[in-house]
Amino acid sequence: MHLLRAFIHVQVEKIPSKYILKRYCQNARKDLHFDRTDRKMRGEHGETIASRHRKVMTKAMQLVRVAVMSNPAKERSLEGLN
Repeated sequence: MHLLRAFIHVQVEKIPSKYILKRYCQNARKDLHFDRTDRKMRGEHGETIASRHRKVMTKAMQLVRVAVMSNPAKERSLEGLN
């Protein structure tokens, strides 16, 4: 929706085809399920974004549990995060 409003704002007469996904085409056979092939879901090494997110979030929550136990741990963890 934002992209469409941006095109209207800059008065683009015709939307380039690379911005129109297949599921939004008028000649689509039926309502297609959400397909993630138009989004990059894997990193350089083949690892998914979700698995990276889970690993980083697990470590971050372990840090939070340790950091809230004392003032020095809180200060050291904030320095590391910054």
